[in-house]
Amino acid sequence: MRSRFYWLLLITFLSLAGCKDNSSDDRLRGFFSIPSNQQLTENAVVEKVATLLPIGTPEALIAEKVQEIGIGKDSLSSYNLINNRNLVAIRVEYDPNTFGVTKSQWIITLQLDAEQRLQTVSAKRYITGL
Repeated sequence: MRSRFYWLLLITFLSLAGCKDNSSDDRLRGFFSIPSNQQLTENAVVEKVATLLPIGTPEALIAEKVQEIGIGKDSLSSYNLINNRNLVAIRVEYDPNTFGVTKSQWIITLQLDAEQRLQTVSAKRYITGL
């Protein structure tokens, strides 16, 4: 009897662990043209962002290009310029209306120099769940 209980518990846990919402991953792939067969890592995202926005790109052009690809057109993504820190934060949120035990969101940080030109790109995936 005890053995069945542990097997049932293990199967339940594995089922729930596999219930992952990847809505932010899907949207991020769409925004930056990352193919579904490419592993979605922080480095892969940085490479794709740097392809769209080369180092030295002025902030005004960054904002224009980001808007062109659709970031900020829905309530689940945003472009935020933080002037006093010469920083841009691009957020791609998970869809709260989708099912998933674990969900993720992405924050892409663009560091600008004193002339408001792109200096560095970083990306970070944040996992959330129960």
